[in-house]
Amino acid sequence: MRYEPRGASRAGGEIVNGLGPQRLVALFGVGVLLFNFPLLALWDRNALLFGVPLFPAALFIIWALLIGALGWLVEHPSDGDAADAPVPGPPPDPLPPGPRQTDT
Repeated sequence: MRYEPRGASRAGGEIVNGLGPQRLVALFGVGVLLFNFPLLALWDRNALLFGVPLFPAALFIIWALLIGALGWLVEHPSDGDAADAPVPGPPPDPLPPGPRQTDT
């Protein structure tokens, strides 16, 4: 068995450090809790929200917030993930020109 540092996970055969994978797992856990019975029963009322029954509106809003949070977590690395991000710098040198083909 191979030792992996705490907070590391495997992605495509390489170790990925940082809090990104942990935050994605935490977001999954929040989604499971929000879509599970005890908390979901809070929205099962005979009420309207902008003309839409509260239960389907709450389902859609929770779903949209989870999708938004997922997008934000994936697109914006945290300070702990900055080591994994590419370092901005000058662009690489262009490739030298290849051999010229002549029409014969």
